[in-house]
Amino acid sequence: MQGMRISIVSSSDNGGAGAACYRLAEGLLQHGAMDVTLVVGSKSRNKNFIRTAKRPQDGLQNLFRSAWALAKRKISSPGSDAIQRNMDGDDFVLEVLKHTAPDIVNLHWLGEHFLPYSAISKIQQPIVWTMHDMWTFTGGCYYAKECRKFELGCGTCPALETSQGADHTASDFKKKKNLFEKLKPTFVSPSEWLASEARKSPIAQNLRVEVIPNAVDTNVFRPCTQQSAREILNFPQDKLLLLFGGSGGTEDKRKGFDLLEDALRGLSGLPQCKDLAIVIFGRALTASNLPFPVHFLGEIRDELLLATVYSACDAMVIPSRMDNLPNTGVEAVACGLPVLAFKVGGLPDIVKPEINGYLAQEVSGKSLADELLPLLSNRPKLKELRLSARSDAEKRYALAVQAGAYHRLFQSILQ
Repeated sequence: MQGMRISIVSSSDNGGAGAACYRLAEGLLQHGAMDVTLVVGSKSRNKNFIRTAKRPQDGLQNLFRSAWALAKRKISSPGSDAIQRNMDGDDFVLEVLKHTAPDIVNLHWLGEHFLPYSAISKIQQPIVWTMHDMWTFTGGCYYAKECRKFELGCGTCPALETSQGADHTASDFKKKKNLFEKLKPTFVSPSEWLASEARKSPIAQNLRVEVIPNAVDTNVFRPCTQQSAREILNFPQDKLLLLFGGSGGTEDKRKGFDLLEDALRGLSGLPQCKDLAIVIFGRALTASNLPFPVHFLGEIRDELLLATVYSACDAMVIPSRMDNLPNTGVEAVACGLPVLAFKVGGLPDIVKPEINGYLAQEVSGKSLADELLPLLSNRPKLKELRLSARSDAEKRYALAVQAGAYHRLFQSILQ
């Protein structure tokens, strides 16, 4: 089918989900046969195919909402900010969609107010909903952690610390279920794990769920020589550099930096690790007592600079307790950087032992240290993994691979 028009909708074109949908839009445009528009609430990239659904008055409204949310958090249970309701907002995004006149609407991460249920219910075109976490099929949490109540309809949410069975997670769950029974969207999961979790929820049990991994521009995220990368970043040439990174830095407990800290303390003093140094990027750094030198780079938005960071390091650790398909993992292997992670969530989709890294079986600092020590002690193996990681990423995560899969999905829906 030629000339299909696709509107991709996301609250932002930046951050984890924002970067993922931006890359999808680029890939689809390169793939051809499609007119693609990325409709966002917050635009940070200067591209003609990105349209903002933001009006002058929205800035003031968002400021008020942020202040109100902060006030509510001060009187609510500590975990309540992990629950997103998506109840507020208006239909303005639909006005923008009318001008793009899509054949298919591809929803991504919508934020708290960008596109509420009331507006989603009015979308006339077939909907493909790309999931970046568990919110789409739960009563409001991004990650359910140990809780399995989304399999039954939520309520008595542990994050809200309430004894009421009919708290708003139960009512919001029911609203989603009713909405999706009417609209019958197709869900796309970047990982096998998230797709499996979605199929366990009554919200998605009778809906089509496909798995299409996120992609990266392998012309941007590609290896350069380690020596030149370290020269650019002013990193020492004689150190073994271990990388940890993400937009939130070290503060997000789900990302498991405390487990990496435990592992590094266990490695401290060992002769195999005498040349070890740690590189960290992200918005925040709370590590103060690491037993190794630390190079903190802050938040990195320039993709070429980020690719240089990956190329400069020897291995990356993603110690997440739960994760979908983190961009950092895909970006790292595309740059030929071996990845060590736990066998949780979508990380086994990325990390293929003996090809691009290793998986620690138990979620603990000791298990992480047990996998790190032999890897860091074997520089020839690190060099071998760099080559096979890049080759594997070109086959699985290139923009053209993802775009082709989405194109075939869109065709099947329209036909």
